[in-house]
Amino acid sequence: MTRRGTSRQTASGRAVDRQNAESATPMTTEEASQFLERIQQVTSNVDEDVGRHATRVAEISGELSSDGSQGSVDVLAATARLLEANRSLQQDLSEARAEIQNQRSQLETYMEQALTDSLTGLANRRGFDQELERRVAHRLRGGSPVSLLLVDVDHFKRFNDEHGHPAGDAALAAVGNAIVRTIRGIDVAGRYGGEEFILLFVEADAPAA
Repeated sequence: MTRRGTSRQTASGRAVDRQNAESATPMTTEEASQFLERIQQVTSNVDEDVGRHATRVAEISGELSSDGSQGSVDVLAATARLLEANRSLQQDLSEARAEIQNQRSQLETYMEQALTDSLTGLANRRGFDQELERRVAHRLRGGSPVSLLLVDVDHFKRFNDEHGHPAGDAALAAVGNAIVRTIRGIDVAGRYGGEEFILLFVEADAPAA
């Protein structure tokens, strides 16, 4: 494994591998539509709950202010209904918050998948490029230095041809695991395409990297 591999794939083969490296199961159009529909339904339900509560409170208030002849029993009964209306609204809002949190967790999962290489668990090219852009922008504003290292797996195509794609996938996953064990927690590693890996060393110039 070297910085620049001595064995190169064909352009078409590399394009296919790079496409596979980026296919991290992003949210489909149908899933996005369903997600938005669920959020809209939750929002609509909250609006209806608040509307019913406001109507109920107005009704109870109207009963109390219609005339001054209510006895203490009537006042207590109206108060009990008001408390029940408040309790019901709080329960509905609590359920709505839980549903929104659930949808938020699903969205975060989709977003993570869209930026992660499914084979190695490293950042895919899209995810790495986003992090690189952020780090470089920080550096240009006077922040700490960053360094890049491109790693190529030598003779990977021959290994893949001789041992099969499952063995090749296992080898790439092993390389990814080795990289994760080697770098620091603040550094970023990604699979850039095919057998190419790229590392972003944070707060490190070239000699330190």
